[in-house]
Amino acid sequence: MGSENSIPEYQLTVVDSFGVEIGNSLNMIGSIKGYFTFSDGSIVLLDAVARRIRIFQENGEAFCFGSAGGGPGEMASPKSMCLMPDGRILVADDQKCLVMEYDISGNYLGNYLESAWKIPESCLPIDSNSLVGVVFDIEVCDGEIAGFNFYIGRFDSDPEPSVRYIEVRTGISDLSLYTQIDILDFKVDPNGLVYIVPDHTDYTISVFSSDGILQNQIFSDVNRLAKTDEELAIELSEFEENHVWDSGYTGGYEPLPYSKLITLVGVDADRNLWVQRIDIEDEFVFDVWNLSGELQFQASLDKFTLNPDIEFHVDENGILAAITDSDVYSRVYRLKMLE
Repeated sequence: MGSENSIPEYQLTVVDSFGVEIGNSLNMIGSIKGYFTFSDGSIVLLDAVARRIRIFQENGEAFCFGSAGGGPGEMASPKSMCLMPDGRILVADDQKCLVMEYDISGNYLGNYLESAWKIPESCLPIDSNSLVGVVFDIEVCDGEIAGFNFYIGRFDSDPEPSVRYIEVRTGISDLSLYTQIDILDFKVDPNGLVYIVPDHTDYTISVFSSDGILQNQIFSDVNRLAKTDEELAIELSEFEENHVWDSGYTGGYEPLPYSKLITLVGVDADRNLWVQRIDIEDEFVFDVWNLSGELQFQASLDKFTLNPDIEFHVDENGILAAITDSDVYSRVYRLKMLE
């Protein structure tokens, strides 16, 4: 990594946004489970509450398609969405155990993938025909739950992955599964690379080829963020409160000692990987790395500009930010980088 003091620094700014605070219109967004920029500049997002796809065009016009239900092309419990290079929109529906296909006009094209048990979620395209997603599976032996299996894999229109990039297996009573799942992060370059953060409390990123071969590692010498005793106690209390329903939980959960340090944001048109730093108080800061693992530049945005809990997404067509929590009115922002 080159010296952080010598790299260029750029500012991000908000160009426009979509969403309303009250009322009932095409701009009223329920809950965002995926958002992307289409090649014509339109913003495409999955509204999981409304069970439909919303498209916001650059001229300000908006339209939507899709409906709730169990029939062909209808959505029951959509969990994630991705945009394929040829313009197809794929929606992973957990309840229907399907990954459904639509064109940009909203026509249902059939199913990309269907399974009797589990489908990949948080899907991203790795080429024109394949995608990468995460699966949480239960291992059963003699009719009893024997353990859990969580992995990030490549899928080629088949519920069985052709490649498993990273895999976590635990026994049924191993509480480390909860934390190991939470700290994994990944993004995909549609031209064939998979970026995986095995532990988002550490600044280390593994770069895999499409077929699962480790190509490179990106790392930065950034101090980890230790949690206070109060933070650990609150996290433990919240975990136990949320798992009172779980008859298999009898205590013993230990929160991770470190806070989240980075999150992967996406890959831009120049195939640069955007990594958001979480250890900055007054700005949203992004490190931008090239394919060789060299830091190219940093980009930043004043935190007072947007909700501090906002999420970011970068793809080859643009830079987006979104408030995905429906409790504070979901909204999508289009950003650009100032030269």
